[in-house]
Amino acid sequence: MNCKTMHERMMDVLYGEDLDPDRCLEFFRHLDGCSACASEYRELVETRSLLGRWDPGRTVSEPRAGSGGKVLGFLRRAGESPAWKVVYRVAASVLILLGMTVIARDLGWAERTERAALEVTREELETMINDVAVSRQAEERRIIGQFLIRVRDDIEEERRRDMNRIQEYLRVLERQQVETREENNRTMRALFLR
Repeated sequence: MNCKTMHERMMDVLYGEDLDPDRCLEFFRHLDGCSACASEYRELVETRSLLGRWDPGRTVSEPRAGSGGKVLGFLRRAGESPAWKVVYRVAASVLILLGMTVIARDLGWAERTERAALEVTREELETMINDVAVSRQAEERRIIGQFLIRVRDDIEEERRRDMNRIQEYLRVLERQQVETREENNRTMRALFLR
């Protein structure tokens, strides 16, 4: 199963939405094999747990010595600030809009809009196909060029080895000829001296 499908199921599993046990099992099997999705799921579980324990009306206690007093003091002052109330409202609005988007997608409303956005003209489609074909041809040319360079280098290397073998063979042949001449000269001298 791919990660995109699992991301779509992640919230359903996290909040216990209507989820078929087989699909739930499939999701957790995917988490066993995909560390990225497993890490994201753990983070969502931890965030949900922290948000469940969070009380926005609770004030931050006075900082104790050695406990990061500047940070806690800032948080206390920020919690009392009217600006943070606006931030809370904006965050809540964003979460509501996100929820409405998910609901619209689940009901199929967003798909119609996405399909309309995905419609392209024939000319645009031909241009895209042409661009893909051109890029593939360029990639094929590059690969063929690299292959031909490797073949040329291999042929040159083989030719160098063959030339070295031929030169070695000629040196051995020349040595044998020299030795044969010297042997013939010694034999001729031995015959003349007798």
